[in-house]
Amino acid sequence: MSLRVAFDATPELIASTGVARYSRELRQALERRGDCQLAGLAFGRRSEPVPGGVRHVAVPLRTIHLSWKAWALPRAEHITGPVDLVHSVDLVPPPTRLPLVITVHDLVTSDLPALHAGRARRMQEAQLHGLERAAAVLTVSRAVADSLVDRGVDADKIHVTPNGLTRLPEPAGNPLGGEPFILVVGTLEPRKGHEVLINALAASGPAVGPANTSPTPAGRADELKRLARQLGIGERLRILGRVDDALLAGLYRDAKLLCMPSFGEGFGLPVLEAMAAGLPVLASDLPAIREVADDAAVLVAPGDVDALAAAIRDLIGDQQLTTRLRQNGHKRASAFTWDATAEATVRAYRAALGK
Repeated sequence: MSLRVAFDATPELIASTGVARYSRELRQALERRGDCQLAGLAFGRRSEPVPGGVRHVAVPLRTIHLSWKAWALPRAEHITGPVDLVHSVDLVPPPTRLPLVITVHDLVTSDLPALHAGRARRMQEAQLHGLERAAAVLTVSRAVADSLVDRGVDADKIHVTPNGLTRLPEPAGNPLGGEPFILVVGTLEPRKGHEVLINALAASGPAVGPANTSPTPAGRADELKRLARQLGIGERLRILGRVDDALLAGLYRDAKLLCMPSFGEGFGLPVLEAMAAGLPVLASDLPAIREVADDAAVLVAPGDVDALAAAIRDLIGDQQLTTRLRQNGHKRASAFTWDATAEATVRAYRAALGK
């Protein structure tokens, strides 16, 4: 029996985060299957084209959320027409009277409330509250699943569906030229630990060009540049802003290593992409990162400036270590595919309908 699924593709309207990549890649992998028919829907303003086959409700998200909270309208099935279930991949699930599947990408907002704005905290609280009415809960890592169980979510309705690897296009040249650099990929939000890296770099030595592939939160870029200047490495810090996938592939190709000094992650897509590109990875020792990287990364305690600086020196100077990381990374990354994510997702759909 072919499943009819209302798929909430709202994150793709911005298309600048790992959640947007998850939504796009999973939606396309599901559409390639013969046992799943998607009816896409998306809410809010957009900065990217609306994906084909997705019905766009061009009403500000704040207004939509207020309507959902006050009247539980409009329901997802009102927009898509007849479906068997609804899959929400965003923080706030749409109302529905059908079986609801919710993807939880991470719990960093509730785990690290001091590093997030009030609206982000409220949205994650709404998602966690919505899990009570979910027939199935998908997580992108076992680490997130374990955290949900610790919070009292029924383990029987949790399904671990790890992210897949997106094959990037042919690399384009990078704007840093031939100088050696350390690469950082992601938003500039505080939980990403950029201050820790800047302090570590001031104590280590190699040239640096952190790059972020998403819009910069207001004021954060200036804040980080100011810190770098205070530490005497202002000329070595480059914040590129959002880059396309071809330029990102070029940065992965040319960097000395990828650094992810985060305080919290639910998966860590840049770690997977870097491993696939043969780029050595240095990251915070977090459960989700350990799960993704296994033996293909050097991990240090989150927030430990001295340990991060020492690890940078070791990686830059140890050719044997970087060769081993490249080999292990290629092998490890090959285990993650979006088709496997889709297969696990469809199993979760059928379990949700069985309930």
